[in-house]
Amino acid sequence: MVHKKQKSSATIYDVAKKSKVSIATVSRVLNKKTEVVTEKTRLQVLQAIKELNFKPNLSARRLVSNQTNLIEIFFHINNFPVDFKSDWYNGILVGATQVIQNENMGMLINFLVGIPDFQEIAERVFHNNVDGVLMISPSLEEKHLLELANQSTPIVLVGHRTKSSEISFVDTNNTEASETIVEHLIDLGHRKIACLAGPIHNVQNAKDRLEGFQNAMSKHGLSVPKSFVVPSDGFIKLNGREGMQQLLKLSEKPTAVFCADDMLATGAWDAVTAAGLKVGKDISLVGYDDIPAASTYPYSLTTVRQDIQGLSAAATRLLIEQIKNPENSVPTQQFQPTQIIIRESTGPAKQ
Repeated sequence: MVHKKQKSSATIYDVAKKSKVSIATVSRVLNKKTEVVTEKTRLQVLQAIKELNFKPNLSARRLVSNQTNLIEIFFHINNFPVDFKSDWYNGILVGATQVIQNENMGMLINFLVGIPDFQEIAERVFHNNVDGVLMISPSLEEKHLLELANQSTPIVLVGHRTKSSEISFVDTNNTEASETIVEHLIDLGHRKIACLAGPIHNVQNAKDRLEGFQNAMSKHGLSVPKSFVVPSDGFIKLNGREGMQQLLKLSEKPTAVFCADDMLATGAWDAVTAAGLKVGKDISLVGYDDIPAASTYPYSLTTVRQDIQGLSAAATRLLIEQIKNPENSVPTQQFQPTQIIIRESTGPAKQ
């Protein structure tokens, strides 16, 4: 009769006892972190592992480090459902996933839609036992982000920022990039420039992009009528179309429009076309993000290119560094570079 070899029931405690070392030392050997372990001790532990037929599992590896090897990506968006088909969300996921896989870690996706109270958000963020959190919650108040950041689990904001130096984030410099692209319109001779500003009531990126628009206009002594700044509830195509329709009803119409997001810009483009006008000739449009739709027919949008995947990957690397070196971890703010992409949506102002 052939007897099946029984699976070992030995634990990390048994290995530590047999090799006469601490559990911490066994963990260092298992994880190949043997800088402070002598060669004699390492061989002693390996011999005990062999004799006990010990098979380390994830729980054993985590006993000392207390790490789960999991990163959470948390999305909190007001009013609109999270759309993982969109280029922006997809870029966030792809950039993070590439780094997480390279680090042999796992990923959880967590999201909350609507306007819950902060306590519900905090409970959802920390419900899962993870090593760190990539946070996409552009409408959450800074005081609440500070409360989350002051917990023991490290958090890095992705694609949005706070004014506080106590919170880690990776973003683009929305103010500077917006100012630069509005300067492009001014260089083309445009003086009547409007802004589809997006959700400036609760999203810092929208506020920063509006500030960049205003900075450029002020720098050149150009006035901005109140009717030329059109906020909205979100960065979606419908908002852009409705905002552009509002601008086209004005007795004195703008010759160019800075849209704080490419989805707003594509919606604005549709409204201009529906009104029998030509984008780039009758009215110039610029956007922000350079999502694939910005250069997909019928759109050919001049815009600010930000590398969403690269931005997300940088945020993930920063988070993992904070997870691995908590004793040296300090809040870190990073701005990723942007580029102005010139396409057919902009042309000289009509005289």
